Amino acid sequence: MSLTDFCGKVALGFACLIVIISILLFLMLAACTAIGMCESVSNPHASEDARVSYQNVTAKISNGTTGFNLAVNNITGG
Repeated sequence: MSLTDFCGKVALGFACLIVIISILLFLMLAACTAIGMCESVSNPHASEDARVSYQNVTAKISNGTTGFNLAVNNITGG
């Protein structure tokens, strides 16, 4: 077996590995999408839960921004 044959087999194995991983990732995406769809259908309060979650995230971002502004003001004296 020459070096070219060996490199070709390694490249072929790597390409097959990439294809297998991409197929598995696609299957995981499909499964997660299906689970999410089933959850949104079976949970009548999904939109309210999402709204509350969005408000919590927005409040945390506001708190972080306020803290950051206070830190900048402490450093710059402004």
